Amino acid sequence: MRTMRTVTIVLGASCLLAMAVITVCDVTMRYLFNDPIFGASEMTQYLLGGAVFSGLFAVTRDRAHVKVAIFEPWLIKHMPKIYRGIYDIFSLIGVTSIFAILAWRFLDIFEYPEDSIVLGLPIGLIVGAFTLLSALSIPAALLAIRSGVPEPLPTDKNAE
Repeated sequence: MRTMRTVTIVLGASCLLAMAVITVCDVTMRYLFNDPIFGASEMTQYLLGGAVFSGLFAVTRDRAHVKVAIFEPWLIKHMPKIYRGIYDIFSLIGVTSIFAILAWRFLDIFEYPEDSIVLGLPIGLIVGAFTLLSALSIPAALLAIRSGVPEPLPTDKNAE
């Protein structure tokens, strides 16, 4: 799993680096030479999706999802022993839902193929890659539950 985490992080970082390079080159070409890179915005969109879905494995495995602290303080105060279980179950439901939505979209595109508007790339390959990357997050969520290594609660004195 450590290798998979490293591979997905490197893939996500590569997507972010490529996005930055394309954006800088596109802006430079546009304002200095009045000739922007053809399809730069579409490339950036797909690279952003690649970065997000690549990072989903590591974020899920590390229990590092963004948390909105609406119910969290109440749950930690009143149910500290089951807080982790609630968090893990909702994490598993979330990543499974993301996978299901992408898989449904992939099957739809498989039946009715589409190409991207500007570059003419097959959308099925892109959505298929995103679906595969999101599928990796399901075993990551299950391993996070199984490992039982909790992240420190925000109220823990050892959290810092």
